[in-house]
Amino acid sequence: MKRILYTFVIIVMTFHLFANAETILDQMEMVYELKYDAGYGNTIGGDVFFGQRYAVQMCDDFRTTSTGYVVTEVQVGNANFFGTHPTDVRISIFAEEEGQPSEDPIFTARASELGLQVANEDFVEDIFGIYGVISVVSGLNVCLEPERAYFLDVQVYSGPDDWSYTLYDDDQLHEAETFFRDGPSDEGAGGYGWTDWRAGGEVGAGVGDSAYRIEATSGICCTGGERIAKARCRASNNGNKLTVRLAGGFPGDTFTVDVSSGESKSGTLDAKGKGRVRFKRQPSGEGTASATWSCGASAEAAYTCL
Repeated sequence: MKRILYTFVIIVMTFHLFANAETILDQMEMVYELKYDAGYGNTIGGDVFFGQRYAVQMCDDFRTTSTGYVVTEVQVGNANFFGTHPTDVRISIFAEEEGQPSEDPIFTARASELGLQVANEDFVEDIFGIYGVISVVSGLNVCLEPERAYFLDVQVYSGPDDWSYTLYDDDQLHEAETFFRDGPSDEGAGGYGWTDWRAGGEVGAGVGDSAYRIEATSGICCTGGERIAKARCRASNNGNKLTVRLAGGFPGDTFTVDVSSGESKSGTLDAKGKGRVRFKRQPSGEGTASATWSCGASAEAAYTCL
């Protein structure tokens, strides 16, 4: 998985634009305008080509905006040996922690697991006979927090008879570098020789950009962790007071809480995905608080008023 240097002539130059989508990262100009200078292993495959399957990762930083933080499409530009079109792609997103990717991804899935197809476009370099493929996965629905830094890794499954190198431009000044490491051992052997994230400048790749593109839209998604954290009723001078606290939601999502007395209150989750409502003068006895979030999640919790 050593560095390779080639010059490519681009045959296909197609941009994928979707209504209401915002491009929050676009480094594909190194493919379209020949601005890259290297390629690094960032794939799963090579069984026959190298004698065993390898899995290595290469992730680059990006930042969501106030209007684009639900990822809907990713692209990656790779050079390979035989022009094999990947039929699957693993998309992994890591949180930014002290300037580098988190150890574990906050989201990772194969396109096939999500029921999505991989669209491929060819580009060919005639002198060395090296091929390239731009792989696109659309129809994603990955919720991230607005205006926050993350890292993206898009690993194509090259198949048993080929291998891919993600194009890289090491002539960039970037606040956060591209990071490299061996992938999970259950997906293949390591190629770099280390399992912790290491910056390009540290391993000789140089500070640079990877050939990635991300589109996103605004929206609210369920996190899967929406819950009623507490439903507590306490006696007061003005009768029983019921407090219902919500947690685990997506910041900015709206919610409604209904209680057994027939009352209902709504609100908006704060920056930590939490919310709170209070109901005064609740009747004595057992009751149920039912919460619904606008993303579609729901939860219930029992309470008792004296």
